Amino acid sequence: MENNKIYSGWDGVKKIAKEYNLEWQDVCDLIYKKFNRKKTTFRQILMCAEIKYEIELVRAGGVLKRYYSNEIIKRKENETEIHYVIRTNFKHFKDYLEKYSKSNTSINSEIYKSIRDMYAKICKRCPDEVNSKFNIINMYANDVGVIAKH
Repeated sequence: MENNKIYSGWDGVKKIAKEYNLEWQDVCDLIYKKFNRKKTTFRQILMCAEIKYEIELVRAGGVLKRYYSNEIIKRKENETEIHYVIRTNFKHFKDYLEKYSKSNTSINSEIYKSIRDMYAKICKRCPDEVNSKFNIINMYANDVGVIAKH
């Protein structure tokens, strides 16, 4: 961008996107990351590592238990891995969002979407940290007999 050009408001976003052959969402994301990006917290990284561990466990043919009751929950037919993980420990994820997020927790689909999006973004933004915590969780699980391949 040249210094003598003025980009203002929504039209400015569209002009920048057109000039750089980007989607407007990409331009907004870049602006957000530059000026308003919140730091990823340790809790978010740990939550993503837990999700990753459980997804890998499901891929290895395992079934999941609820954190609060130890009840075994079976996967539904055609259910995605991430949806199965969230559904299994829905209360855990809802409690997390109520405590640490501004997401709407009165609508179940918003909880699924928020957790799924957080997982995707943090795994993309901080893969080394998530993998590090995943390895710790997996190492502990190996000690108690539950193994997930990485």
